Amino acid sequence: SIAGNVLQSEAANYADILKNKLVTDGLAKISKEDRLGDFVDPIYKFPQGKTLVIRKKVMNPEEPNSAVLTQFQIGLMESNGPYVDRLPFHRTVLVILLENMMREPTFHYLRTKLQLGYVAMCFSKPFNNVLNFQIVVQGSREDAGAAVIANAHDDFVEMMYEQFTNSSLTDEGKQMWSDIKLT
Repeated sequence: SIAGNVLQSEAANYADILKNKLVTDGLAKISKEDRLGDFVDPIYKFPQGKTLVIRKKVMNPEEPNSAVLTQFQIGLMESNGPYVDRLPFHRTVLVILLENMMREPTFHYLRTKLQLGYVAMCFSKPFNNVLNFQIVVQGSREDAGAAVIANAHDDFVEMMYEQFTNSSLTDEGKQMWSDIKLT
């Protein structure tokens, strides 16, 4: 299909040109090839408990911009992992719940309280059928480069783990978890 800022007659003309280039006497001039492998990024299972850092040279060294993305590979989307007695996509639902529970604290703590950057968020994102949970902060504070932001990510994850663990021990937390329990 032809889309964009073109007239209908121009779109029809472009389609005819393309058809004439690709088809002669009802036969395609191009052969079907599997070129997808050249464009699909491979998926790597990260070593557990390891920090992998990718550094790129900046175009303007005077710019103090930094961005840190912390990614947790949760597992295959269609897999329930060890939960054979649970409904499909149990893991996906829990990650979406985690995203909803951490969205506001991520912004408040990393952006508002620590003022690490103008962007601070968390989200779940599937990539090639692997479910990931990500925390990202991007900013331009000269005293808060990538190492400072990465350490704040680690501290934030530990803080949220403690908060979730402690809140699940209260009566209100136990009620909340029983309300959202999926079985």
